[in-house]
Amino acid sequence: MPKEELILTRITDVLKTDYLPLFDNQLTTDPSPFLEKIKKENLVSDPIHAAAPYGLVGGFGFSAEDEATPAAAHQKYIPFNCRTADMYVNIEISNKSIILAQSNAASMVNAVDAEIMGAFTAAKYHMSRALFGDGRGIVAKATSAGTGAAGANTVTLDSVKLLREGILIDIYASGGTTPAANQRRVLAINRATKTVAFDGNAFAAASGSFITVQNSYNREIIGLGSIYGVDYNGVNTGRTTIYDRTITDYPFLEPHVVDADNDITDIVLYDAVRYARDYKNTEIDLFMCGDDAYSAYHQYMIERNIQIVQRCDFKGGAKGFEVIVGDRGVTIVNERFVPANEIWGVNTGDWSFKKSALDFVTYQNGSAFILLEDKSIFRALIACYGNIICQNPGGCVRIIKANRV
Repeated sequence: MPKEELILTRITDVLKTDYLPLFDNQLTTDPSPFLEKIKKENLVSDPIHAAAPYGLVGGFGFSAEDEATPAAAHQKYIPFNCRTADMYVNIEISNKSIILAQSNAASMVNAVDAEIMGAFTAAKYHMSRALFGDGRGIVAKATSAGTGAAGANTVTLDSVKLLREGILIDIYASGGTTPAANQRRVLAINRATKTVAFDGNAFAAASGSFITVQNSYNREIIGLGSIYGVDYNGVNTGRTTIYDRTITDYPFLEPHVVDADNDITDIVLYDAVRYARDYKNTEIDLFMCGDDAYSAYHQYMIERNIQIVQRCDFKGGAKGFEVIVGDRGVTIVNERFVPANEIWGVNTGDWSFKKSALDFVTYQNGSAFILLEDKSIFRALIACYGNIICQNPGGCVRIIKANRV
C-alpha cells in the first residue's frame, strides 16, 4: 500500500474513534434544544413509515347489569409517509498536509483539526436552520434585479438572516425547478442593505429569484415549518399536506393558531397549552420563541415579577428557563429561526428523529479519503440519512403577534 494511502487509512481510524461520536452529537443534539429533547430512533426504511394515533379509543360506555357491555372500538391510526433526507459533511485535506504530517496519525489529525471542526460547525448551523424550515430549503428571495460581474455578482434579498459568508448556494428563477446558477460561493454580505455578493461567471439574479443551499432544494429534512405551514418569516407557504396526508381530509392534523394580539402573557401561553390538552390529546412542554417574542415575554416576566422555576442549560450552549403555565412546568427558549414575533409550542414526546448511524463513506482500501480528479486534494464524506417525524402534528400550537406594543 502506498505511504499516503496507509496514512489516510490510519487517519480514518482515528477520526472514526475520536471524532465521529462528537460529530454525531453535533448533528443530533447540539443544533437546538428541540432536537436535544426529542427521541432518536434507528432508521429502518426509506421512505419512513409511521402510524400516528388520533382521537380516543371508542370502546368505553356506561351500561347496566342486565344490559350489553360497550362495543369494541379500537384506537384509530393514520399512516404517515416521509422521505429520508440525505445529510452529508464534506472534509478535504491537501496532499501537502499529508506529506508534512507523515510521522504519525496524531500529527495528521492536529494538522487538519481546524478543517474538520470547521466542516462540522457549518453542518451544525445548517441542521439548526433546517429544523425550522419547511423542507424546501429556500433561504432568501431577490427583491430586485441583481448585477452581474464575473467573480463579484451581487443581489439584494428580502432577508440575509439565513446566509453566511463562505457557503455554496444555488439560485433559481421564480418558479424554477433547476438552478439558473449553481454552487456559487457567498463572498460578502451587507446586512444593512441586505445585499449579497457571490463568485463565479457573470450572473444577474432577476427579481423574484430564490436562493437555496447547494443541491438542497426540496431535499432538506421536514422541519417544523412544514408542520406549521409557514416559512422563516411566518409567511404562509400554502402547503396542503402533512406527511403525505391531505389536510382537508384530516383537519385534525392542522396545528392550532393563537393570536396574541400583541400582548404576550401567561394567559396566552396557558390558553395554548389548554387547547392542546383538551382537544388534541397532548401536553405542551416546550415553547420556542422568535427573537422579538422572547424579548417581549422576558419583559412581561420582569413587569409581573414572575419566578423562574428552573434555569435550563442545553448541550449545544442554548439557555432557557422553566415556568409554570397552568398546572405544569413548560420550558421556554429563544430560537433564532422561529419567526420573530411568533412562539411555537410542542410536546417533544410526540417527536422523533429517525436516523441512520453517522459514518464515513469508505472505499475499497479502507480509507475514507479519495483523491479528487485534477487536484492534490483528498476528500472524505460523512453521511447520515433520516428525517423528523411528529405523531401528532395537530397537537402543536403557533402563537402569532407575540410581542408587546
